[in-house]
Amino acid sequence: MSDWPYNTRAWRKLRRLVLAERPWCRYCEQAGELRPADTVDHTVPVREAPDRAFDRSNLQPLCASCHSTVKQSEDVRGYSSMVGADGWPVDDRHPVYQDSGMNAGRGRGRR
Repeated sequence: MSDWPYNTRAWRKLRRLVLAERPWCRYCEQAGELRPADTVDHTVPVREAPDRAFDRSNLQPLCASCHSTVKQSEDVRGYSSMVGADGWPVDDRHPVYQDSGMNAGRGRGRR
């Protein structure tokens, strides 16, 4: 992880604010669980959109586990493989929703 923007006072303040406003991991919530968030993630990575580094609409609270596993694999694949409590993938970009119109609209999308 590069130092900027994470080594700035502005980032530390924004991170505290996001975690105070949304204390639960977004991915865990979508899977029907409640785990405290301890990481603030950029939905569009800073390397792709440095102009959105401090944009609150580009930030999401995650637990360390989801950030280091689910989010990283999502960045590589282009979709999340997480499933919700109903057993269906939570991401509309998942291939199961791309194969046919049969399951259209079941995903809950992230972005």
